[in-house]
Amino acid sequence: MPSFLGRGEKQHSVEESNTTRLVTKLRWIVESINDIGVEPVIIPKSITTEPWTKPIRNLWQHLLLNFAAEQTFNQTLAKVEPYCSICALFKPLSRISSSKDGSKPAKNVRTLPMIPEMCFACSKDNKRPFAVNSSVDKEGLSQILTCENCKVTVHASCYGVSDVPRNKKNWTCTRCTRNQLSAECCLCCLRGGALKPTTNGKWCHVVCALALPEVKFVNIHKREPINVDTITVERARLKCMFCQPLQNSDKSYGACIQCSNGRCTSSFHVTCAYAAGVMFETSDWPYPVYITCNKHNTKEKVARDRELTELKVGDKAYVKHKNTRYYLCNIVKVEGQTYYSVDFEDGSFSDDLYPEDLDNYDVSDGPPPVGAKVWVKWTDGDLYGATFRGTKDHCMYTIEMADGTEKPHKRDELWLQTEELPKQVKSRLSTATERRFNLFYDDEIEHEIAEHGRRVKPKISYSKLLGDK
Repeated sequence: MPSFLGRGEKQHSVEESNTTRLVTKLRWIVESINDIGVEPVIIPKSITTEPWTKPIRNLWQHLLLNFAAEQTFNQTLAKVEPYCSICALFKPLSRISSSKDGSKPAKNVRTLPMIPEMCFACSKDNKRPFAVNSSVDKEGLSQILTCENCKVTVHASCYGVSDVPRNKKNWTCTRCTRNQLSAECCLCCLRGGALKPTTNGKWCHVVCALALPEVKFVNIHKREPINVDTITVERARLKCMFCQPLQNSDKSYGACIQCSNGRCTSSFHVTCAYAAGVMFETSDWPYPVYITCNKHNTKEKVARDRELTELKVGDKAYVKHKNTRYYLCNIVKVEGQTYYSVDFEDGSFSDDLYPEDLDNYDVSDGPPPVGAKVWVKWTDGDLYGATFRGTKDHCMYTIEMADGTEKPHKRDELWLQTEELPKQVKSRLSTATERRFNLFYDDEIEHEIAEHGRRVKPKISYSKLLGDK
């Protein structure tokens, strides 16, 4: 018991201490040894009261170590497929926490990782990644491993385990293998999750390393050590909009990411943002992890509350043109459309290919078998090797623009005049003026796109980048 407790006083439990004191965990040691006080940490009220903080309230680094809370959080991340706490970054925490599934992954289960190998390999000084992960089988599946101690669950491929042990029940993560139970991420303010050592003797969340462009995995296949020394001064100055002015155990603010939408300046820690509902998506280089803040992430919220009725030929609907404005157009055709999903050999993927995009298969007899090797003709005219993953069906609506051009759209991309239009649609409504079809002028389109920071997602030919062709 610390010497500064009075006679008859009892030391708080971890939970009581974490909810009553406003100082760092170091204060217990400093005060008891030196008989002096330290400056209290200023704790934002939001991180203890707002609903989004509920799953992480016992994980803040300024609180006393609560290993049981870490175990509970790690088990929560493994509640739904693909059961990996690293892949969980790309699934909203609110959905995982509220899931009624609660089932544990089977001992020998293998699932499909959500993160392409390119995301681990790409960094600011390695913009031309080209690697094949040996921890996945020929179908692209990877073994699920659960740490016997901290209960963190990961894909062998995501965590860098090349030699999967036969006795998976006794497997331990790197942190627990090294008996570093108090290890904490130096890039954020939260505990829990999958950790790997850094080159400067600290620890870092794998997901934090994934999302920060300056941070890289020195050994890409092992996912360690993680080099965090290249973080820029400008990034180090960014403050997290969710936990500011909270500091982590290194008495620093860690390193923040920013929203990828246009010129948005919103900044936040990776783990804070994940808990607060910020959307993370995998994408093609140069955007291996695309981040959308809550301000710009309105599409999913609107989609949940929206009732999509069937449309017919002759109906009118607003549709987004490539100049980012919405125009009222006629629906001239309604038909079903089958899309193909593939994983490319360079680590990227696509889930909206047309059957005719496959160059080496006659799709008139149906799709290729799952796992088949295919060649995909991309929009740049090149052929890319890929593995076929399956099909999905959508009802497609062909609309006719004012200049007579036609283009197919999914139902959720169309807005009826009778619907309550969201702000981002209503503010961009437009019509063709007396300057005949001026919306189709290339110079105006380029100006509009530049103003709104349109996201570019080219398919990159890594073989060309590496000089193989």
